[in-house]
Amino acid sequence: MTTLYFGGSTGGSTRFPTIGELKLRCDAERTTAIEPMWQFIESVEAAQWMVWVLDLHFDEIGLHPLADALMLSRAQEVRLLTGKLNDRRSFTELLQLARQAAGFDRGSEAVFWCDTLNKRGYPFPHDRFAIADDALWHFGHTVGGAGRRMVAASGAWDAPATDTPRFFRSAWDAVAPPNLKFARERR
Repeated sequence: MTTLYFGGSTGGSTRFPTIGELKLRCDAERTTAIEPMWQFIESVEAAQWMVWVLDLHFDEIGLHPLADALMLSRAQEVRLLTGKLNDRRSFTELLQLARQAAGFDRGSEAVFWCDTLNKRGYPFPHDRFAIADDALWHFGHTVGGAGRRMVAASGAWDAPATDTPRFFRSAWDAVAPPNLKFARERR
């Protein structure tokens, strides 16, 4: 079943948050972690073969909940298609540590990250999307839904039925360097 979730004081309510919940969320100190959409996080944790993220504005707000979920995920392939990040080195290190915690070897290619998505080269995505196995998630804010304002996400949609994996692969191959492109036989 596909559901619309709202970020309030709890992560992923199916009702609009109250003004009080929104004030708590918006007024929280920057050092206070904001609850992500737990339904999405649980979907990532349960993934067995892939977690793909398409988020032009991916940032630290989305990184930490995703890394926490990947610590428990057995997904064989993690791909992030994002805009340019200033602190990608520390972001990558955090994701690699998460994959190690999940039992993947340090040297394995457990995370593929392409941060060359931009409005000029590939101007199509506005919203953010993620796929965990066959579950498609849509976000109005950063993947994971942990923004400080009122945010909404919907999921889990049937990713193959919506043709999302094909779109993701074509977006990836449009901007990825040659060594990161999908293999021809996978298309």
